[in-house]
Amino acid sequence: MSASVRRTSRLRRALLVLVLCAVGSSAASAQLGAVIRGVVRDSAGHPVPGVDLGVAGAAVRTHSDDKGEYRIAGVIPGPATLVARRIGFKPHSQNIQLRGGLEYTVDITLVAAAEVLEAVNVTAPHQVYEARLAGFNARMQKKVGHFVTRERIDRANSTTLSDMLREIPGVKIGPMRNEGRAIRLRGSTCPPLVFVDGFPATAGEFDVDIIDLQSVEGIEVYAGLGTIPPEFTGPRELDRCGVIAIWSRPSRDRRQAAFRAEARMDSVRLSELSSALTHDEVDLAARLDTASPGPRYPDSLFRARVPGQVVVEFVVDSAGMVEAATIDVLASSHPLFTASVREALLSAHFYPAWAKGRRVRQFVQLPFSFVPDEESPKRPPE
Repeated sequence: MSASVRRTSRLRRALLVLVLCAVGSSAASAQLGAVIRGVVRDSAGHPVPGVDLGVAGAAVRTHSDDKGEYRIAGVIPGPATLVARRIGFKPHSQNIQLRGGLEYTVDITLVAAAEVLEAVNVTAPHQVYEARLAGFNARMQKKVGHFVTRERIDRANSTTLSDMLREIPGVKIGPMRNEGRAIRLRGSTCPPLVFVDGFPATAGEFDVDIIDLQSVEGIEVYAGLGTIPPEFTGPRELDRCGVIAIWSRPSRDRRQAAFRAEARMDSVRLSELSSALTHDEVDLAARLDTASPGPRYPDSLFRARVPGQVVVEFVVDSAGMVEAATIDVLASSHPLFTASVREALLSAHFYPAWAKGRRVRQFVQLPFSFVPDEESPKRPPE
């Protein structure tokens, strides 16, 4: 065999090896599968959590997280259709050409199927807690004594009022002779004078745990005689061992207890939503009653002039009330804003939607914007 023939033969073998390697590499890449990732947002640019995402005809699927982010791995290479679905939004599909072993970024914008109502602007703490709490707020600004706000109670893990008081410096909790908890303030051997909603509760030992912590709006504690405000001065020097003032929350709509119980039934939410109409299916859309009380601006965030936004979706029933089991938060900048909006929705009133001459249930989205008063003094949040 001549040298030229041998060279040609070696060249052919080398080319064959390269082809086989390329085919093997391609097959290996195909076996690896492709990865699709991205962020799901609504038309306003807010991330949308809880979106069901998958590839048509394939078993792989996932859900977007609280930031709207998702990741689907192991997708078969080739032409694919990415599908995104979420109640309250129109279904979204997108065709993609995939190659094995590669990662693709596909951001998605969903269009709301629910009607987006005009945003509710919250500029100051809503005064729904009656004039009787004006003194509590004024004394808290002076920073004399120790104060516990509703926000602090919500953040704590305490289940009883005595547990909440235990967190205050100088407060000691011990057993009573019979039952309950005896409270002593710093340096005192006798019980403090307890006020409930501005009135002395008793002249002796008072078991604070008979008061449901969830019914408390605020607490004031004054350990020294020199710090006790004039309105809490007790007869016969009963305040010599300090004062504890407890303020109850305002009365709530009776419907709220039922709403809270209904809100726990997450399993019924999908069926409740699916049977409600969208804005393009009604003749007259649901509208918020402007006389309905709005959310409170959380005190700590208001004092720190922290702005925020919450976007919620829910069903307005035929009576104009919010169905609590359908409430879902699409976006929120702070948990305290979320809690405030949820509570406001429980007593909110809407003008219900109409279709074919009767009132109907309608699915809506409602954004809330929290913008602090520019004249408010800036203080760090508690």
